[in-house]
Amino acid sequence: IAAREPIATRELRQAARQKRGPLLLGGVAICGPLLALLVSAVMTSPWTSPADIGRVVFEAILTLAIFVVVVVGVTVAGSSVASEREGHTWEALLLSGLRPSAIVRGKFLGAFAQAVLYLVALAPSAALAFLVGGVTVTEIIVAFVLVLAVAAVAVLFGLAVSSYARTARGALAGVPVATLVVFPAVYGAFTGLGFMVEDLMGDSSTRGSTWLAHAIVAAPFGARSFVFF
Repeated sequence: IAAREPIATRELRQAARQKRGPLLLGGVAICGPLLALLVSAVMTSPWTSPADIGRVVFEAILTLAIFVVVVVGVTVAGSSVASEREGHTWEALLLSGLRPSAIVRGKFLGAFAQAVLYLVALAPSAALAFLVGGVTVTEIIVAFVLVLAVAAVAVLFGLAVSSYARTARGALAGVPVATLVVFPAVYGAFTGLGFMVEDLMGDSSTRGSTWLAHAIVAAPFGARSFVFF
């Protein structure tokens, strides 16, 4: 891998040397179970079924996962190209003989791998929703595959911001703005279209950020669902 993707290998090695990385990763890993326990405690009542609690817990964990991968993807990728310019190493990359596509691919893979690492840290929290009920293993797997697609879009967005910024500070200054744009847009698409799939399936549990995963698993296949997907 190091021979085929030297840029990605360098990016990951630099990330591994940072002291704040393990702390942030551990914080995200702890936030997942705490959020699941908090949601379960708030919703627990004699009139609430375990299946309803499990769906809401899964909704909360998936929302947190989308937010984390968007923030990590945009932040890490947002400074990758700009930091090369600021550190005067961009010219060395161009003179190394690597094709521009190889440089971009390496930057993308390095940032995407870090976003995936945070997603893996949140994966055990989704298992809590499965234990409570109301969510299937297939839905969890499909949902996390969709979050990986969101992470890829966030990383590409961060690379676009970084390519236009002249300095790493300028790129990082645009990261909060970019995050405020990307996350509501992605989450709004997930939640807003849930009303459409609810009409398709007649199932109110498809609302929220889990609607697409639930629809892919449970929607009856036909002409309407084919056109919708």
